[in-house]
Amino acid sequence: MTISPEVRSFAISQMTGTSGRQRVPTDSLGGIAVSVPPLAEQKAIAAVLGALDDKIELNRRMNATLDAMARALFQSWFVDFDPVRAKLDGRPPAALEPATAALFPDTFQNSELGHIPARWEVKTIDELAERVAMGPFGSDIKISTFVPAGIPVISGQHLRGTLLDDSEFNFVTEEHADRLKRSNVQRGDVIFTHAGSIGQVAYIPDASRYERYIISQRQFYMRCNRSYQ
Repeated sequence: MTISPEVRSFAISQMTGTSGRQRVPTDSLGGIAVSVPPLAEQKAIAAVLGALDDKIELNRRMNATLDAMARALFQSWFVDFDPVRAKLDGRPPAALEPATAALFPDTFQNSELGHIPARWEVKTIDELAERVAMGPFGSDIKISTFVPAGIPVISGQHLRGTLLDDSEFNFVTEEHADRLKRSNVQRGDVIFTHAGSIGQVAYIPDASRYERYIISQRQFYMRCNRSYQ
């Protein structure tokens, strides 16, 4: 209500006090005219908003579930090597389609990192990354550059899980994003924080809501070499 031009004009007209120390008396607020829709219309509006809130909460829970599943899958496949151990023991890998299970070897090999699945390789980030780049300067993205719709800006709140939290963004125009081309990210990129909450990491999945994003000044990203994907 306080962002309404009519309410602001009324409040300004009621100010008292000397210049620089003017205030709106609280007893004058009772004189503000407010549009009140009929009760049936109020209930209809509340029902729509309630349904939207329920949908948002459901999506939040689904995202949390998917994130937990992704973490568990990563741990099983790429840290504990459960499918390889199962095949080594002569057991079928649990809950894997035959085509997926066939991608895992049935033996291990030694490496500088210890035992890893046979035929897997140890690579450096330089070998795996097509590009590693930083976010823009702080002055390049600020509140005054935000617009209602456009290219979404990734911040720390979007890096709470393994997958990008694809909701509630600030936006910049496409023209502004084009000027910050080095900080544009896309599906398949991995985002890291290097200041503030250091250690936050998130992957932009192929099913992300947007085709491209802008990272903020406290982040950097890695774009994987497609030959290793």
